[in-house]
Amino acid sequence: MTDRKLYVVSNTTSAQITPVTVPAGTVGSSTTSPLGSTWTAAIRPQGDYVYFTDGDNVALAEYRVSDGVVTATVSIGSSDYVTVSPDGTRAYVIGKGGGQTLRYYTLPGLGTGSTFGTQGSNDQDIAISPDGTTAYVTDYNSGCVYKFSTSSTAVTTLNNLLTNPAGIAISPDGTILLVGTYFGQVYVVSTSTGSILKTLTVGSTPWSVGISSLGVGVANDGTTGQAWIITPLNASAVATLATGSGPAADAGQPATGPRPAISTDGSIAYIADNRRYVYPLNIGTGEWGTPIDMGSGYAPFALAVSPPSGPGGWGASDWATDWQLVE
Repeated sequence: MTDRKLYVVSNTTSAQITPVTVPAGTVGSSTTSPLGSTWTAAIRPQGDYVYFTDGDNVALAEYRVSDGVVTATVSIGSSDYVTVSPDGTRAYVIGKGGGQTLRYYTLPGLGTGSTFGTQGSNDQDIAISPDGTTAYVTDYNSGCVYKFSTSSTAVTTLNNLLTNPAGIAISPDGTILLVGTYFGQVYVVSTSTGSILKTLTVGSTPWSVGISSLGVGVANDGTTGQAWIITPLNASAVATLATGSGPAADAGQPATGPRPAISTDGSIAYIADNRRYVYPLNIGTGEWGTPIDMGSGYAPFALAVSPPSGPGGWGASDWATDWQLVE
């Protein structure tokens, strides 16, 4: 696996953003964010800027990886989730709770935001299709996945039969959505028909999901810290529990962040434990690796992985995995 940077953002009042060289796990120098506690992060496919949201102060920040400087911030209303378009020209944001407006900002620089859709009463997460034409948004209250056109205000309901959907990820070919929930189910959904191809029962709160560039799913339980490898992504999908020592449950707090960050080669999913460590999960073997120690009190939460060639490079796209959470 080629060396790359994992960008870790803390869930603390004065959030820190820190580059980590992986797979070695070498922790670099932190930058103090002008924002508060962070919810999600995403990186441009070019690898030059990282974007992260502040759920407390409802803002979006842009971090330049070349010198570790936060170059722009913008107020985004009540929005917690951010993802970046496949071509790196837009940052999309959607809210968590309260029924938010889907909007985008031009990149780099967080240019003037444009609104192109409002739907749902408790929107949870967003994924962008590989061709950049469609945004998929989960709504906890209605049980829906909404489908937005990114070139117009058109919005349709792709599926309204899910139980409290949360995280969402899209396959590299754009045909499958993996949808996590707060109540023990992970859904495999067709983007062409909206049909539920498979309902998997995993853990208690599998809110965090991702799909690798190789088309393998990952689901992570935000209560227990457990994770599952999901393959194949069709009606025959099976969820296999990861082995070894991963994140532990933490009473009263999320055990892990809301998105895994998946390496562009599809081999490793990184999962933050909201306390001190970031855990690498080998997607091929289903085994937890040696955790990355971010230091006492760091509370890692939001993650994004750079393309292997670094700034200016273009690896197999992280946006397709929802990192990307990455997307």
